[in-house]
Formats: sequence, structure tokens, C-alpha cells
Amino acid sequence: IDYVYMNRPHISIKYVDVLKNYTNSKIIYYGHDLHFLREFREYELTGIENLKKSAEEWKKTEFELYEKSDVIYYPSDVEVQEIRKYYPNINAKAIPAYIFEEKEMHNQKQFQNTEGLLFVGGFGHKPNIDAVLWFTSSILPKILKEKPNMKFYIVGSNPPNEIKSLASENIIVTGFVSDEELIELYNQCRIVVVPLRYGAGVKGKVVEAMYYQMPIVTTLVGAEGIVGSENILAIAESEKDFSRKVLDLYDDVDSLNSQSIASLKYINENFTSKAVQKIISADISD
Repeated sequence: IDYVYMNRPHISIKYVDVLKNYTNSKIIYYGHDLHFLREFREYELTGIENLKKSAEEWKKTEFELYEKSDVIYYPSDVEVQEIRKYYPNINAKAIPAYIFEEKEMHNQKQFQNTEGLLFVGGFGHKPNIDAVLWFTSSILPKILKEKPNMKFYIVGSNPPNEIKSLASENIIVTGFVSDEELIELYNQCRIVVVPLRYGAGVKGKVVEAMYYQMPIVTTLVGAEGIVGSENILAIAESEKDFSRKVLDLYDDVDSLNSQSIASLKYINENFTSKAVQKIISADISD
């Protein structure tokens, strides 16, 4: 065995010692996100003591894996820089978590034929529940004051009752949708909102929306790991700022087009097979 590619801390920790003891393979660990950082951020937001304890347990597991692996991959430089605070000389690097076929910009999206706001994210992931509840309770009402007919589509598998109960004339909770239905929603809606208040690293929902050339309004947490995000995404932190960014962007066709073009350009440059091969070639020989 020349290489072992390990994923996720709670899985990898079970096998790393066996691999170290019984093989000479090069161990590459891919962490997906920094579990300890994500849970600590949630603790800072909620004050729930159990989260602080859980974050410390994740930290212990993740640090043990760093010490026993030859190469560390994470989806963005944000995680890599965080790890280097503790391990300055570690062989860690950012590698794209998502790969798309390079796509040409054939026609600009006809934003005048679109309507509504879209959120995409599975509800087995707690930050998505928090994001939707925060948006619907504190941001959407401000938007509806100026645009009372605005529709907000909430797309994602396994919505809990607290999400399902949001359904109304303005809020459409779809639950799981097929790939074809999701593409249709990307084509039909005008703006994707990603109101994440905690989490760590590059967010798949942001990258996917960029691939589909969707203008995006998000938080600093949602924009994390997208280098130069201030030129591609509309970024807000407060409830008032978020609602204002949505309203200002919604009817600004030039800005909508500009975001759409910049998003696809960024994906083509950073999230293709060619981009990934360039990074891993130093660690995996021909």
C-alpha cells in the first residue's frame, strides 16, 4: 500500500495506529472541516457548556491525527492557517472539496425573468437550522416590509418540525429535491442567501451556487475560504445589513450580472480537476 487517504476525524482515529504499525504507506488525512473550531464557534454563539467540552474532545482527536499523518488536506486556507497556529511546520495545504467541469459563460442570466430567494442545505447539519431560523425571524420580515410578495424557498433534506412549521404564503419549504428540480430552482430564483452564523471552512452550498452563477448574499462565516470573496459575494453581518444587501441587490441588474460572471470565473479557476491535480502532485507521485 503506497498511500492511504483518510477522511473525517471520528473515522480516521479508529484506523491510524493500525496503518502506522502495519504498513509503510504515506498517510494523507483530509479533515473536511475543523470540528473543534466549528463547535467552539457554536459555543461562543449559544453559551451551551456541553459544546465547549465537545470542542475540546474534537481538538484532542484532530491534533492526534495531525501528528500521525504525513500530509494534511483541508478545503481552504482558513483551516490550514488555524492548524499552523499550533503546528507551524506541519505539511498542511488547502485542496478544493468540490470539482466541476469547466463551464463556459454562453449567455448572461436573464434576471428579469427570475424571482425569489433560495436557501439550499441539508438539515442534518445544525448550522443550517440556525441559519434559516435566524433569517426567517430577523431578516425576512425586514425584506417583506419593502417587498411583501417576496418568496423564500427553503430546500434541503430532513427539515425538522421547527423548519417545516415556517411554511406560509411567502415561505416555501420543499424538503428533499432531485438534482433536476434543484437546477430548476437555481434557474428560477434570483438570489441565493446563506445566512450562516457559525461553521468552519468553505461552504459547499456557496460553491455550488457560484457554479450555477447565482448572486449570493451571505455572512463572513458563509464567505470563509473564498479568496477575494468581497469582489464576488455580497457580505453582511447584522440583520439590518443583510436585509439591506438583499434589497439593494435584488433590483440591481448590473450587480446581479457582475456577481454571476465573477462566480463562474472563480469556479473555473479554482474548482476543476486541473486545479486539484496541481496541488496533489507534490504528494502523490505518477
